[in-house]
Amino acid sequence: MDTIWQYSIRTLLGFILLLLLTRILGKKQLSQMTFFTYITGIALGNITGEMVLNKEIKVVAGITAMTMWTLLTIIIEQISLDVFFAELQSDGSIYLDKKSPH
Repeated sequence: MDTIWQYSIRTLLGFILLLLLTRILGKKQLSQMTFFTYITGIALGNITGEMVLNKEIKVVAGITAMTMWTLLTIIIEQISLDVFFAELQSDGSIYLDKKSPH
């Protein structure tokens, strides 16, 4: 019975955190998604699943991994939006254009 409660709490925490982090990353229509955002979503789900099902992974470690993954995703997306010569390609790579915007 103790195991059922432990998995229930881990599942609830994982679901809530995944929901919050997905909201932070922003809603995108399927047509607006790049390969990078698609893989990021899969990776976040995988990290959550591992945290919930693997007792050897502490909940704090799972939460930290999910948070760091989200922050890195936000940083990469901001670089591709803010820097005039960086563009996030559909295959997940970053294209650097050496031309000046002026």
